[in-house]
Amino acid sequence: MEEKNVSLRLYIEICSACNLHCKYCFEEGYSPRYINQQHLYEFLNICSSNVEDIVITGGEPMLHPSFYEICQFTAKFASVVVTTNGTRLNIPKIKELLHNYPNIKLQFSLDAVDEKFVDTVRGQGVYLKVIDAIHQLKEYHSQIGISSTLTKQTPKMLDDIYSFAKSNCITCYFPSILPYGALCKNWSEVMPSFDDYIRSEIKLVELIANDSCGIISSNKVDWILSRYNSSTCSEIPIADQEIVLKIDSSGTILCCPATDNSYSCSKIANIQSVYSFKELIDNYQQCKDCQSIGNLSSCTECLASKYCRSEFCGNCIHMKSSNLEINEFICKTIRYHFNELIDASEER
Repeated sequence: MEEKNVSLRLYIEICSACNLHCKYCFEEGYSPRYINQQHLYEFLNICSSNVEDIVITGGEPMLHPSFYEICQFTAKFASVVVTTNGTRLNIPKIKELLHNYPNIKLQFSLDAVDEKFVDTVRGQGVYLKVIDAIHQLKEYHSQIGISSTLTKQTPKMLDDIYSFAKSNCITCYFPSILPYGALCKNWSEVMPSFDDYIRSEIKLVELIANDSCGIISSNKVDWILSRYNSSTCSEIPIADQEIVLKIDSSGTILCCPATDNSYSCSKIANIQSVYSFKELIDNYQQCKDCQSIGNLSSCTECLASKYCRSEFCGNCIHMKSSNLEINEFICKTIRYHFNELIDASEER
């Protein structure tokens, strides 16, 4: 790995603490922890030649007492996205950070352009704080984005979210839902019906397809199209892969941003050389967590199984959970989109 033959994306949870208790957070009942800076810096120095981009996350990352120092250090190696709930900003310091490091981007969690809804699921006053922060940072609009989770409010708000992003010259990103933690408990309160959810995703695909500004994206849409276009499960040489790892606040290296340390894993403090990092990557590429999901009886008869391989990126944990209703919801949405692509292909 002397050359940059691995495209590596790192999700770094610099702290597990958060000042909010959102109803669809994938965390619940966690203990506040703060990453060991020295261990993190030593790890990044070892693997830096392979890092393409870094996502600094939490919890709420701005609660880390050395948040700004960590941002400055990581920005030396790669482009950086900071995910934040937007309620703990020091505007002058954030402006200084964005000015000095144009490769740093702030991504605010904003699930609807609707004050009542956002405050109901995130907390009183959150909506106005985020809107105010975006307006105060308008001179750095190219380094600002919002992240919106598909919820009950989304079907009638997608156009408004996109219009808000477009009018403020910022990006909007729609991540996959992670139905474990608090979201499982609040599922019926927060999540739309299956039909409404699918309508949201269809609308999202249309917005992405017609987005002349290049400001809207969705990791789920990208994943589905990538799987469909590849059409087979053929091995991709490691040199051509984008590898995604997560480092949690205890310094544990996880093979997926949506998994936890109940699975086999390593620590950043244990990585002492490029060679030991290469060994870790090789081991994680053989991860059996997502590969072991395909034990649903419906998989054998499902046309979409050719493409999804029963591997739902970001869904390793809850696809094995005891909540069959949520498991089926996730599976059904994936199946719907692949079957739509199959039907469209056959019509051509």
